[in-house]
Amino acid sequence: MDAPTQIQTPRRSEIQRDLALLLLTVILCSAPFMSQPFHMDDSFYMDMARNAQDEPLYPNDIPYIFEGRYLPDMGSHSHPPLQTYFLAFLQRLFGEEEGIEWIYHTATVFFALLAVISFYFLSARFVARPIWPAAALAVSPVFLVMSHTLMTDVPNLAFWLASLACFLWAAELGRSILYLPGSLFLFSAMFTSYQSAILVPLLAFYLFRKRAR
Repeated sequence: MDAPTQIQTPRRSEIQRDLALLLLTVILCSAPFMSQPFHMDDSFYMDMARNAQDEPLYPNDIPYIFEGRYLPDMGSHSHPPLQTYFLAFLQRLFGEEEGIEWIYHTATVFFALLAVISFYFLSARFVARPIWPAAALAVSPVFLVMSHTLMTDVPNLAFWLASLACFLWAAELGRSILYLPGSLFLFSAMFTSYQSAILVPLLAFYLFRKRAR
């Protein structure tokens, strides 16, 4: 995971141009899906968000029928409630009237943007033209069809990549201030998906190897 020393940090003008192109790409790719009805597990997260408004400390403590099975509560749900709280905030702010699905989809595009931008800066430590791997992520089919949903897949990916990018830039370029947002993104990843805890030993091992060189 050592960054090649010959790769130079992109110039500010180049970064600004690349980020503008990536922003435009994500928006154009997401636009056709903004009015799409909620589908797949979107309704589940909306249900948990409604409960979070009444029971903010126990958002998953509600009986539920999942895939035809009755469950006394969703306490064993495999994802912590960060996305649930995010949707609960949107519900409180905008309501749930018919035809406003676009508001929820538009809000979740933030995570797609965060993922693509983070991947850009992560790639910048390894390749001379980081816009290409970032653009490849933005237009990849699996990312495209998930980027506007209310599920945790893209938010978790975004927090993963943002945490990795911050830690890598902090360690490689000596910008210690980046450890703070990196830690916040790491916490957000773990509060979105339990398996994100694997980032802790991975980053610890990376920093150990970095200092041992």
